[in-house]
Amino acid sequence: ADVKREPHRARHLAAARAAEARGDLLLGGALSQPLDGAVLVFADGAAAEEFAAGDPYVAEGIVETWTVREWSAVAGSLLQHVPPPPPFPSYEWQRFADGVAVPAGLEVELPLDGRPGRARIPPCWQLDVWVDEARGFWRGEVRRETTVGE
Repeated sequence: ADVKREPHRARHLAAARAAEARGDLLLGGALSQPLDGAVLVFADGAAAEEFAAGDPYVAEGIVETWTVREWSAVAGSLLQHVPPPPPFPSYEWQRFADGVAVPAGLEVELPLDGRPGRARIPPCWQLDVWVDEARGFWRGEVRRETTVGE
């Protein structure tokens, strides 16, 4: 593996350092013993996709497959450097950082004492479904325990 990647290593590392300088790449490196992969932690999925699209190791066929996965960091000394994941629809309260776009329709709590904001799906919300011209909309109240059959 070292022999294949060596001619492209300088360009690969330059791309990694440029991504780090932009704040996109938080941490990265090859897996060892055996040298059969790598783990790179990016600020978001779009940054990871962009890096892979321009990575010399990918372009030269050294990296044949790669995967971008969401990861929720919850503990560790580097946690303060990892941006929180964007809020997703959930009935549980989720904290979000300043400047993060919160999906429409969520209940939002914005404390005035400097604590981070929180968002969740409201405990009860209304679902509107278009049926047809004669019947119009069907409206139903939805709660966490509501099933599709209701």
